[in-house]
Amino acid sequence: MKKRFSMSKNKAFAFGFAGIGLLFMIIGMAVSIGFQSYFNKFRENGIKTEGIISNIYHFGDSPTVFISFLTENGIEITTSINYYSSNMFVGKSIVLYYDPDNPHKATIDPIFFTLFFLLLFGGMGAIFFAIGAVLIKKHLALEKRKATLISSGYYIMADVIEVSRNIKISMNGRNPFVIHAHYSENGKNYFFKSHNILFNPSPFLDEKIRIYLDRNDYGIYYVDVDSLIQNE
Repeated sequence: MKKRFSMSKNKAFAFGFAGIGLLFMIIGMAVSIGFQSYFNKFRENGIKTEGIISNIYHFGDSPTVFISFLTENGIEITTSINYYSSNMFVGKSIVLYYDPDNPHKATIDPIFFTLFFLLLFGGMGAIFFAIGAVLIKKHLALEKRKATLISSGYYIMADVIEVSRNIKISMNGRNPFVIHAHYSENGKNYFFKSHNILFNPSPFLDEKIRIYLDRNDYGIYYVDVDSLIQNE
């Protein structure tokens, strides 16, 4: 059975792309704000001191950093922190804050980690959101043209002559399909190209497809991909 190719799939993809981007940006900001907020609260009641990175244990991709320092009472403490960066090394001096009631509870300013996380998730989110926004803009423009041309009621039936892939766009590692159609009128040849399609329309080769046109300019058109279903 031939599949129906609806523009709603392209619309859902565009909004989904933008939604994922927005979600990534929100996560990046939320986590970054959370880390920094936790540190700020800890710093208010904590005691500032200087320690030495005494050891770094590497367990896969999650290194654990141990820091040794002296409390105000002269007690030597060695404890781990939930933070690691590539510029850390054994013997490096580092500023930290510890809980006076529980010196083993210590932390350092996560500003670099916070910025990295924000840039990583925020940056990726911004890219996804921008791509989604562009696709949405194109979709809305296509919808507007579609509505205008369909309302005019003028169309022709063209021959589907080729199915190609749009290599400029990749969706989940795959390129969308594009339908190419041909129509002859008064000795003139006209060629049309559809919007991006998420499924392979090759079964419709050599069939007729409806093309809505501007009566005065055949360069303004809308390829009604859904009309192919009528040929079943």
